[in-house]
Amino acid sequence: MSCYLCKSDEYSKRKGTVRDNPDIDILECGGCGLVYLSSLNHIQDGHYEESGMHKDQVPDIDNWLRDSEFDDKRRYEFVKEKTTNKTLLDFGCGIGGFLDLAKKSASSVSGIELEKALQPSFKRRGLDVFESLSAAQKENKKYDIITAFHVVEHLHDPAGILSELSQSLTRGAR
Repeated sequence: MSCYLCKSDEYSKRKGTVRDNPDIDILECGGCGLVYLSSLNHIQDGHYEESGMHKDQVPDIDNWLRDSEFDDKRRYEFVKEKTTNKTLLDFGCGIGGFLDLAKKSASSVSGIELEKALQPSFKRRGLDVFESLSAAQKENKKYDIITAFHVVEHLHDPAGILSELSQSLTRGAR
């Protein structure tokens, strides 16, 4: 399978599995280092919005947050210094545990999460989470930092989405 970024045919298989389809391989491009999935055929329109991918977790948000706490803390520690007094957008924020932590240092945090079933939890916890990139863009907000943890490899057009996200960065953001 060719890399959809640099078109290289060289890749290696990485350890691990895809949560919602263990038959899909995780690949790393030998040309540019992009990590991508061996197939995106499982992603149909509406897959993430109404997927029920987290159907077992949604009724028990508190346990889900505890289960993701280690990864949320690791991600937060990775960017904490860069988020101090900055505006942050987390693209594909999942349950929002990272956003809960980032509120400690950032001046404001927002997220984008397609899974509609999570919206009541975000509202209850005071998190500003958009249901789509287009909904976020309508607000015309600008962010100093945009994160995307374990999301880019699931996109049909990662370069296009990253380009769109970059339009929401403040001038001079790195």
